[in-house]
Amino acid sequence: MAANDWSFVYNFMKLNKSFFKTNTLEFERVSGLIASEFIKYIPTEKAVLILDLSQKLFTLNRSGSVKFSIEQLIDIEKLTLSALDETEAYSFAKGFCLHSLEAKELLKAKDIKEHSKEQKLEISASSKVNVFPRLDWLAPLFKSSQELEFYQALKDLYPNYFIYPNVALSNIFIFDDISETINSKQQSYFFKAVIDFVVYDPSDFHVPKYFFEVDSHYHDNPKAKIKDKMKDDIFLAANIPLHRIRLDEFTNTPRHEFAKKIQKII
Repeated sequence: MAANDWSFVYNFMKLNKSFFKTNTLEFERVSGLIASEFIKYIPTEKAVLILDLSQKLFTLNRSGSVKFSIEQLIDIEKLTLSALDETEAYSFAKGFCLHSLEAKELLKAKDIKEHSKEQKLEISASSKVNVFPRLDWLAPLFKSSQELEFYQALKDLYPNYFIYPNVALSNIFIFDDISETINSKQQSYFFKAVIDFVVYDPSDFHVPKYFFEVDSHYHDNPKAKIKDKMKDDIFLAANIPLHRIRLDEFTNTPRHEFAKKIQKII
């Protein structure tokens, strides 16, 4: 930790979880040391790295690979939130923060803001006048930095193909053709689902060629698993592979690691 090699720390704690289960005192000592060193480290690093590392450490804590005290969690939450911009801070608070007053106040303020937006929507369209473009209303093409890294990896591997993110399942399969092979729940989900990335071949009438889902720890919750299973079953009904790719460990070169995984399965 003296060298701030947080990638090593993350992998070490993840891989040695079973060892620490039988060594409680050492587990608590090492966990406390990691937390205290990371708290010192946060003010010295760029926000984008702090966000990623904080998410990784909180994921370890949730999984039981480390055990931070409530006081340490509060300190990490506060320092991480202070390092981020408003959008990133809200996303981090909503997805990871459970203890700090700062996170609770941020979420409360966001709820008030959203409620205010709902009230404004009730105003008639004729009375609405925007005097400047609301660029803050625009949604980015990629939902996360991980999706962007995966896109870049696909572009490196398939420079002559068209690569599109978040493609509706209904734009991939013809419903009338596939509907008889899937059940009613899958049929209903068919028109709601999107595939993270689809690779199209421009030399073959732009027919979709490869299909990818970029998985993360968010896919470990029960609701996500149900949706993932329905997607898998729909592709299975068509006898077409849906490739799920997930980085096994924290890395500073996700684009390179994604490319290696893609090459192994294609």
